[in-house]
Amino acid sequence: MLTKEQLDQINYINLVNHSHFSIPMGVGNVKQHLKRAQSCGFKGYAITDTHMMGGVLEAYKLAKDAKFPLAMGVVLNVIDDLERKDKTNKSFTLTCFAKNDQGYKNLVTLVSIGSQDDHFFYKPRVSLAELIEHSEGLVVLSGDINGMLAQSILRETGQEEVLMQIFKEHFGDDFFVEMHCHNLKMQCDKESKSYKDSGSDPQKTVNLRLIELARKYKVKCVLVQNSYSPEPKN
Repeated sequence: MLTKEQLDQINYINLVNHSHFSIPMGVGNVKQHLKRAQSCGFKGYAITDTHMMGGVLEAYKLAKDAKFPLAMGVVLNVIDDLERKDKTNKSFTLTCFAKNDQGYKNLVTLVSIGSQDDHFFYKPRVSLAELIEHSEGLVVLSGDINGMLAQSILRETGQEEVLMQIFKEHFGDDFFVEMHCHNLKMQCDKESKSYKDSGSDPQKTVNLRLIELARKYKVKCVLVQNSYSPEPKN
């Protein structure tokens, strides 16, 4: 873990953070998250709850009063086929930020669309086409291990090149490759309900391929980690 002195040198800001609005994974309210970020020496913070923006306005007010930079965002659940409603039709995570007022309006719109009856299936969902339709004012990251790019790499579908081209075409310099530093070598075994060594780290596999793609398509990378609690003990 980086020390406060090291953080001061690199001006680090973690861009993927989940408060208690990220049901059922997130812990702690936005006030606790911001307080922890300041005490750790972060130069700013980001709120990116999963398909939920319930904490954004409170975080904005608190950050503004504290003169603490805040990125307002959300992790969307993006689906290929909205018509198909079954558990095998998995959605993918995608991290989005508002860079201006129009971007904020579009994020609110996308979150609202995802909860409509024709979209919702166990969780709010939007299509990639809808994201592109409401792309004005947005900054988009490629998502974590459950993102479209990462899953294409792990499943060896060969779609990651096409996806890079799509994101580059519609978001230009506002698209970034999202790289995580989690070690996922230890995987949970559902039968024994314990963690076992899988022999390889899927996150490392994804990161190496993402670096290749980022270089090929001249897309900048950001290093982040999924944070679900303001306290390490949680």
